[in-house]
Amino acid sequence: MGSWSSDDRPREKMMRQGKQHLSEAELMAIILGSGTPGETALALCQRILNDHQHRLTELGKKSVIELVQTYKGLGAAKASRILATLELGRRRREEVPARRVVIKSSADSYHFLQPLMGDLPYEEFWVLLLNNAGTVMHMECIGRGSIQSVSVDVRRVIKSALDHLSTAIVVSHNHPSGQLSPSQEDIRLTKTLSEAARLFQIRVLDHLIISDNAYYSFADQGML
Repeated sequence: MGSWSSDDRPREKMMRQGKQHLSEAELMAIILGSGTPGETALALCQRILNDHQHRLTELGKKSVIELVQTYKGLGAAKASRILATLELGRRRREEVPARRVVIKSSADSYHFLQPLMGDLPYEEFWVLLLNNAGTVMHMECIGRGSIQSVSVDVRRVIKSALDHLSTAIVVSHNHPSGQLSPSQEDIRLTKTLSEAARLFQIRVLDHLIISDNAYYSFADQGML
């Protein structure tokens, strides 16, 4: 490996200027620690990000095996570090309700949920539990499934809302395929959930289908 100039030493740069001044490639280089024969960690990370259009969500969809096979000299240990860090960032979003997020539109719901679900290779079903002011009091993953479907227990959704004294909920699931049109099962589930929630004076404000860069809103489409 060639030596780095002082400007290309991410760890030292973080200590001097702070983490917010580092690029994605520099942050990834710190995670890797070292590069491969003939290529510095920074150069390797820049190449990986270029190959994924500098979109961390796209990189997060890869597996360890895919990265190892694509980038010569990148072993399983380094590939695992990259993906583990991206997964930690995704999970960090689960702590966001502490900032008192307020949901006023389908766009608010999408921007809140997309980082959690948009890049997953399998389906998940989430519920946001809101108070009368639309503030997110709690969020919960109700189910995890396959690349094509996820099983949802309506009773569990209602129980979670009652346990947290929620007056309104927003539910959402992702489509890894990127196809946003609701299936007949999606439509049936939304109707069943709305009817069940109404018995307990809980409003289902929306059901979102999310991909990595777009969404479908049942509320916006007049289907609630």
